Amino acid sequence: MNNQNVETYHGIPLNVNSEYANQISELVEFYQKQMETHPLQNVFKSQRVPLKLLKEYASLQYIDSTLWVPMLAIMKDRVSAPRISKALKDNIMCEAGVCGTSHITLCMNFIKSLGVDPFFGSTEYYSPLAIHPTEMMNAVSGMSEGQIVGWTLVAEAIVPFLFQMTLAAYKKNPKTNVLYLEEHISVDSDEHAQWMFEGAIEVATSAQAFHAILEGIHLGGRTALSVPDALYAKFLRGAYDE
Repeated sequence: MNNQNVETYHGIPLNVNSEYANQISELVEFYQKQMETHPLQNVFKSQRVPLKLLKEYASLQYIDSTLWVPMLAIMKDRVSAPRISKALKDNIMCEAGVCGTSHITLCMNFIKSLGVDPFFGSTEYYSPLAIHPTEMMNAVSGMSEGQIVGWTLVAEAIVPFLFQMTLAAYKKNPKTNVLYLEEHISVDSDEHAQWMFEGAIEVATSAQAFHAILEGIHLGGRTALSVPDALYAKFLRGAYDE
């Protein structure tokens, strides 16, 4: 078969309107920039980051890590497109540690090194700020395939920026186990986001599917940003003063 005339985007063969691919990529980059320039980063770059803030941020990541695998499982059961189905299955295996240490264990080690007790109970045990993102995560059970693709794409694409924002602050304490942060900075940006982008290209075969993907990106992007938004708001009102 002659593929010389097949149009590509970022090296990926396209069978969809290239304008869809451009807009999907641009919207993801918008949310990446929002995370990269979030004012919370200035707090984490300061000489002395409040320990209460470090613990609450880490606790919120632990909640996310324990919910992410079952969320991916629900998403996997709601999609049919081959590339996104494979991407979700591969992501589940990576997160669950099928061929290595699970990301849940890495996150557990992360919070334990900060003196936070791992507990699989109420999310409010760790932080009342977990209510909103948890409720949004529960919404995946009713999302369409396009919305799921958009959600997972932006989630994987902006997590490295979220964790890069905080890594240096945690590394100041040599007792803090930061492997969880480092793993997501490298793997999500280099691998998982690419899988999801390929899935988005596969699914975007109509205007309806394309707009569903954009809806999912908006939902996932705003949910991810809601965590640093809330933490920064608490910082401004002095909730972390020691």
